[in-house]
Amino acid sequence: MRRRIFIASFLTLLLAGCAKNPATPATPPQVTTATTINVLAQSLDAAVSAIQAAHTAGKISDQDYLLANGVSQVIAQTGKSINAELRSSDPWATQQTKIVQIITQAGVTAAMAKLSPTAQGILAASLLAFNQISSAVGGPKI
Repeated sequence: MRRRIFIASFLTLLLAGCAKNPATPATPPQVTTATTINVLAQSLDAAVSAIQAAHTAGKISDQDYLLANGVSQVIAQTGKSINAELRSSDPWATQQTKIVQIITQAGVTAAMAKLSPTAQGILAASLLAFNQISSAVGGPKI
């Protein structure tokens, strides 16, 4: 009987103590965006190597190789522009608006549409990171 009372008291104190702990604050979108820019850069490095390997192995055509490299360059330049904006002294609301403009003006959707499914698959991780950045700032899904 004493044991049950002890266990019940222990659980009550444990649960009451946990309820008083503050929740972890949400990560600010600026931090999420900056972190994802790094992921984008790493995924692009891997994608460029994979594009080269696929071309060498004959899995993608010369035209697809050139287009995929072009898309990679557009995504990389867009990432650099977003990173530069994040480092500006503008308030977040202004940065957010400018980043959405950078993303929409990049033309990644039109460029991706010209690629073969194989080349699109190679760039999938980079596109995922690109979409995460766009989502963090309230931009369109590519």
